[in-house]
Formats: sequence, C-alpha cells, structure tokens
Amino acid sequence: MSGAGLAGVDLSFRYAPQGPWAVRDVSAAVEPGVVLAVLGPNGSGKSSLLRLLSGALEPEVGRVSLGDVPLSRIPDRDRARRIGVVPQSEPSPFPISVRDLVAMGRYPHLGTWREPARRDHEAMERAMHRCSVEHFADRDVGTLSGGEAQRVRVARALAQEPEILLLDEPAAGLDLRHQMELHTLLRSLAGEGMGILLITHDLNLASRFAHRLLLLNEGHATAKGTPGDVVRDTLLEGVYQWPVRVVEHPGPGPDVRAPQAIPLARRVVE
Repeated sequence: MSGAGLAGVDLSFRYAPQGPWAVRDVSAAVEPGVVLAVLGPNGSGKSSLLRLLSGALEPEVGRVSLGDVPLSRIPDRDRARRIGVVPQSEPSPFPISVRDLVAMGRYPHLGTWREPARRDHEAMERAMHRCSVEHFADRDVGTLSGGEAQRVRVARALAQEPEILLLDEPAAGLDLRHQMELHTLLRSLAGEGMGILLITHDLNLASRFAHRLLLLNEGHATAKGTPGDVVRDTLLEGVYQWPVRVVEHPGPGPDVRAPQAIPLARRVVE
C-alpha cells in the first residue's frame, strides 16, 4: 500500500465565535508508513484535531490537505475511500449484525445500487479476521461489550482499505490482550504503507508502538518528535501536573528501551 500523506498546517479552531480555542496553531502530518500518536490531558484538543484532519470540522485558520490537494476539494466519496475514521463511540439506532456493520466500510467503493463483489467480501472478511471479530460476525452489534464493539468499528474502517486511518481512543474498553493485539495491528498496517493517527491516553503504549508523538495541552502543541523526545519527566510533569519517573522498557521485543512513564505518589506537604 502506498499513498499521499494527510497534513494539517497551522490549524486553529473554536466551537463558538470569540470562544476559547479548542486547537491553536497546531500542525500535524499523517505520513505513509508512520504511526503518529496524539497525547494530552482531557480537553487538550486531541479529538478536535482529529475531526479537523478528517474534514468533519473546518479550521478557522490553517489548511488540511491530502497530498497536494486541499481536503475540502476532494469529493466525499473519494475522501471516504482514502481516509478511514474510527470514532471513540457511536450510537446504534437500529439492530445490525457485525457483518453488516463492517460491510458499511465498502459503501464508498460500491457506487449506487452496486452489489458487493467477491473483492468486497474478501476485504470484509480480511478486516474482521485482523480485528478478531469474525467469530461473532452474525451477532447484533447491540449485544456486544464496549470493547468488542470498538473492534468492530476498527474492522469497518479497515474494510474501506484506506490510505490513512484516524482513530480516536480505539483501545478504550479493550482488555490487555486486545490492547496489545490492536497496537500490534496498527504497527503492522503502517509497515504495509498505511498512515495512522492514534489518539490515546496511554503514554506507555504510544511510546512502544508509535513512530512519532504529538503532545497537546490546552489546544497547543507542547512537544512533538520521537518517543524519546516527548516522554521526558520534566515535560510530562508540566503538562499533566503530576510527578512521573521515566524508565526504559525492559523488553524483550522490538520496543525494548522505549521510554515508559511511571506515575509517582504525590508527596503530601504538611
């Protein structure tokens, strides 16, 4: 897989005129073959940045482009073929099976009234297998746990076969095994050429699996770079307002020596 990168340059956005900035002067690039993890405290602008990059929000200042083309000039169907989005959660207003929900990822490829072909079914089955949801493909999505439903949403996005994948806290609700499987999958997808942006609160998994990190605070980009550039005790303590100690991951594995932040007990001053 190869494709163009998605880039937001000097993005600023607020939800109300004269209101506070949700995102202020932030630039982010989602490049082919790279996992970019966006970190920061609650309310730091992470989800707003994702929505700006996906085209769900229009920046008040700055621009978003896919390759050399402004995102706003790309027709919706073409955009949906090239960019997959996994929201943090979404309502299920009507009964639908896992298989049918994943099939919705093929809609941008089908056109009006076209029935799914063999290639479409193969893409759906491959996506379900990679997200370990094929064994409950015929169940109603409404009967799934939160973590199971989240894996189905990831499978739907993979069924699109996008060049770019944007995920808003995809590991929320997942147990330890499925957290590790998901992050391993994202790293594998990047190895196949997909560009991935991952919003997460898990500093340590981000440091182990992402190529680059972007740390937001109050809508601003506080730090960006490799995990070693960003996962530093003085920097994290300033952003999260909590003492931490940074150590190296012991391994074994490809993530050996990745920096890991350990929250410390806050000293009580008498």
